[in-house]
Amino acid sequence: MAWLSCGFEHCLALTSDGLIASWGCGASGSLGHNDYLSYTEPKMIEPEVLKDVSYVECGGYHSAAVTKAGKLFMWGRSDVGQLGLPKDKVIMDEHGYVMKQPMEVAYFSDITVKAVALGEAHSVVLDCEGQVYTFGWGELGQLGVQNSRTFQVYKIFGTPAAKVVKVASGAVFSLALTSDGKVYSWGSGQNGQLGLGNSSNTTTFVPTLVENLSDFKVLDIQCGESHSLAVTECNSFFAWGQGFATSPSLIKHLKDLSPTKNSQKDKQLDVISYYPKLLSKVDNFQTLVLPNS
Repeated sequence: MAWLSCGFEHCLALTSDGLIASWGCGASGSLGHNDYLSYTEPKMIEPEVLKDVSYVECGGYHSAAVTKAGKLFMWGRSDVGQLGLPKDKVIMDEHGYVMKQPMEVAYFSDITVKAVALGEAHSVVLDCEGQVYTFGWGELGQLGVQNSRTFQVYKIFGTPAAKVVKVASGAVFSLALTSDGKVYSWGSGQNGQLGLGNSSNTTTFVPTLVENLSDFKVLDIQCGESHSLAVTECNSFFAWGQGFATSPSLIKHLKDLSPTKNSQKDKQLDVISYYPKLLSKVDNFQTLVLPNS
């Protein structure tokens, strides 16, 4: 196996010979087998449908693959255009628009795609020139544009000083990494996942520099559902967004710091960081904790 990606209820595995296996919930066609069946074991997507793949990615209930030739294929749910396919190219089921097997996204037919990142219901595509494209659900700013519409592909970022080399997506937010090691974020920052501080707007529609990482050259980024990670060239690891404290002694300590009258969750507390924090310094909980109420 060369690569593994997990969505909300399905998984994709890329083999070393460029084929894809999928398993999990198939109700939205997200497994790519031209059906709605769920599979408890990996099942190969037929090579006649898709082969020579170099990268795969799972979203909430949609999936994507980039071939070695830089072609983008997508499948799964497309209620808000998160597949990048026009309405006349997808089908209707009882819940909305879907594509049950991989289909090449014609918008990128003359573009060499480098990578793709999928959120809950939005998609971010990076081409080999460093241009970023977004489509899907954008109500919370996750497309990087104001007043976004469904079933439309957007070019974002304009002409940054350094080209984008990687993109990543959480559930309702996105990140981009540029060649000079800078990180930009946009979308929902409700749980601190943008790294812009709790004084900034909850929703950020324009890609915005994560200034607290500006003194470092970031080499890699990654997103979870509501948290973000970055690693720098000096092997420092940063994290921000929503996490959970599960140690009984730690939970007691945090509750003593921030008592609540309606604390029903004795086994878990939210830990929120609105700024990137060095992982070696996350014991400084006084500035990070928001107890569940």
